[in-house]
Amino acid sequence: MMIFQFIVFQIIVFGAVIYFLKKILYGDTESAINRLGHVYQDLLNKQAELTQKIEAAEKEYEQKKDEGNTIVEKMKNEAMEEVHKKEDDLLKRARAEAEEIINKAEASRDEYYRQIEANVSKKMVDLIAELLAGIFNARTVEAIHGEMLRDFIERAKTFDLSSVDLTVDHLIIRTPFPLKKEETERMNALVVSKLNRPIQFQEVADPDLAAGVILQFGTLVLDGCLMTAIKENALHLKEKIASKA
Repeated sequence: MMIFQFIVFQIIVFGAVIYFLKKILYGDTESAINRLGHVYQDLLNKQAELTQKIEAAEKEYEQKKDEGNTIVEKMKNEAMEEVHKKEDDLLKRARAEAEEIINKAEASRDEYYRQIEANVSKKMVDLIAELLAGIFNARTVEAIHGEMLRDFIERAKTFDLSSVDLTVDHLIIRTPFPLKKEETERMNALVVSKLNRPIQFQEVADPDLAAGVILQFGTLVLDGCLMTAIKENALHLKEKIASKA
């Protein structure tokens, strides 16, 4: 009987121990599970937060990438515009320099032609003077001069001197021979009647004219000399010959 009671007691004690152990173990397990649940939830939250940060970082990266591409494209366009501008400047400078060279060349050519023309004209004057001296004596040349002067004065009656500025107060008369008194008087009367005011005469001897006269009112020049008549007739003859060729 004692043994049976002892066995029962042992069973009860053992059962109690097992019960309490299970209770303790179950409580620890549930607590551990709860802690694991919290840890897992924290991991999920951190994962979600990390995902959001990654998405934000990717979005910012794409934005920065777009901004960078925009800046690069802008810099490229500005560089191309600068290159085109420099090309245009170089072209303009090259054209200006080329035009300057051409203008200088043309000016040199024109000056060369003028010098040739001046030399030819001078030689023509010398040749005509020699011819007149060889063919006519001084009296005959002076007579031709007088005839040309009278003819010029007659033609001058039809000249329009309205363009002569009021500031012009003297008249330059170029002749190869000094004017005679009656010639000076006729010239003075003609000019006064045209200008409706008196004007001073400045007579200049110019043997290169050969015969005739040139009047100069400031910038206005009236040419009635033999050399000009010869040149005009020579030019007319050249044009006539060229038209028949």
